Amino acid sequence: MYSQEDLRKIFKIILVVMLCCEMQPSETQLDSYADRILYYRNDLNGTEASINNTKYHASIRLKEKDQQYGVGHMCSGALIAPSVVLTTASCVYNYDDNKPYHPSELKVVLGSMTRYQQHEQTLIYSVTHSYQPATFDAEKLRDNLAILMLERDIPEMSEHIKPITLQPHNTNWYDNKSDKKYKVTTWLKTQEGLFLNPLMFLDATQVDDKECKQQYGPIYGPGMFCMKTSVPMLLSDEGSPLFVDNKLLGLMSFNMGTDSTSVYTDISYHSKWIQEKIGNGHNQNSSAWGMLGFLALTWIALKRSKYFKL
Repeated sequence: MYSQEDLRKIFKIILVVMLCCEMQPSETQLDSYADRILYYRNDLNGTEASINNTKYHASIRLKEKDQQYGVGHMCSGALIAPSVVLTTASCVYNYDDNKPYHPSELKVVLGSMTRYQQHEQTLIYSVTHSYQPATFDAEKLRDNLAILMLERDIPEMSEHIKPITLQPHNTNWYDNKSDKKYKVTTWLKTQEGLFLNPLMFLDATQVDDKECKQQYGPIYGPGMFCMKTSVPMLLSDEGSPLFVDNKLLGLMSFNMGTDSTSVYTDISYHSKWIQEKIGNGHNQNSSAWGMLGFLALTWIALKRSKYFKL
């Protein structure tokens, strides 16, 4: 038989072993730790974005995978009207099933400067409709653009979420070489496969159209242009908005390898189609359902009133 002193020693040993096991980091904890290490890396040629100049930036997410906030992020996008977000069609295309995701599978996060943390100003919307050009090619990525209609308008008085202005139709801005400072906002994924938690602000410069055609060959076509960023744009940054003077110029469409030159979908090329689809940019469905709800409540109130009593 063990003495009480022996039992106390055994209990202490078991307790220490249990505590040591508890302190071993899980895979999720290790991933979070890697994210924190990456968060403080200083070898990335970019700066953290601020809410003041990225009020339009959207995170497009798959509901099924976003049970843990941030994990379901698929790509970026841009708010262009009270209930309209632009992104790339390839982002919301299910290549396993060879068809676009149903709108009910998607959600849009606005007003967040971090991918994995939700803030007081963060707003989350379901998607009611999704539109892609009939000419969209899921393999060659021609006309790679999608319109997502949100379930309701953003709050009119919101200080943290505002639409960005569209570049007018076929303005040929790309042919006008200038010294303007082009910017890209994005959530980066590094070559090590790690995601940056904060939204990043990158500088971008124009790439000559001939050079871009030479690099990308026959897949490069109308409605596209190339930009070089201060950090290589990998697949996870699809849909990242490129802008200048608060005007949306393009969305990052694709990139071959780790080169910092990426192909963008030209918004001005598609702006006429966009305007035809979105109208005034407000959620018409919510207004209609709101009116029906009002009429239904009015009917119930009248039915209970003396006017319906015999």
